[in-house]
Amino acid sequence: MAHIRQEWREEILQNRNHGLPAPVCPAVTCSYGHSQTVDAVLSGTVVYESIPCPSCLKNGIKPPWCFNRKECQAYFDQQDSQRVGVMTCPKCMKLGLPAPRVLDILCPE
Repeated sequence: MAHIRQEWREEILQNRNHGLPAPVCPAVTCSYGHSQTVDAVLSGTVVYESIPCPSCLKNGIKPPWCFNRKECQAYFDQQDSQRVGVMTCPKCMKLGLPAPRVLDILCPE
């Protein structure tokens, strides 16, 4: 989709050089018939349902373990005095690395 936007921008420059009006931004349509311009789709915010383990990323573990975003958010909904503020990453645990903090998973620096 990024290539479509790039081609459109190149067409704008070509038209401008030849004194022609700017072309209309191309649109994409989903299987349900919803239509949006390519610029709107590419400039929008994306919410990912899985979040890579920050410890895996920091230590170069590929592919990194991914946490479920909703499970991480639900961590703060639970009232449990036994919680320690970390999520278990099987890959980090296997290598003896510390478990990542929930806040580091949801709000990376």
